[in-house]
Amino acid sequence: MNHPPGTILHFNRFQFDEPATATRPAEKNKFFIVLRNLAGRMVLASLPTSKDQVPQVVEQRHGCVDYPSGNFTAYAFEARAPIATNGWSFSLRTYMYGYQVREYSSTILEKNHRGHGREVSVKGRLTPIEFSAMVQCLLRSIDLKRRFRRTLEEARYEEDLLCEPAVRYGAQ
Repeated sequence: MNHPPGTILHFNRFQFDEPATATRPAEKNKFFIVLRNLAGRMVLASLPTSKDQVPQVVEQRHGCVDYPSGNFTAYAFEARAPIATNGWSFSLRTYMYGYQVREYSSTILEKNHRGHGREVSVKGRLTPIEFSAMVQCLLRSIDLKRRFRRTLEEARYEEDLLCEPAVRYGAQ
């Protein structure tokens, strides 16, 4: 799993690190946005969500949603607003929160998401402007862990990798 920063993946049956809880299953369909590849063995990424955690007093719009007096920052993708180089968009308003940024082992991701009934599809790649705006917004979030902040500060959108990656892999 070596996708350039800004790649939007869709996992059917994404397997979470944590066990299932009463409110969250052990696996479910999830989008995954690559923020940075780390030496081909780790991926810094975020699992965007349609769960709205934005304080009611804050105006919601596409882009960085900042509420400094409430110590809140998130990046919002408006529903059906093209965000990728191929024109792809989320069907629902979708959010990225600093606390959702994590490191994932490429080896474990590939092992857990290949096989019967599991599939990973590439939806597109964020435009350079969208990627940069999202990264800058996440860097303002107080919820972003310090070790991820340092890694994210070095995230670069590689212009020479603008071609769309392979569309599907996984379930055979």
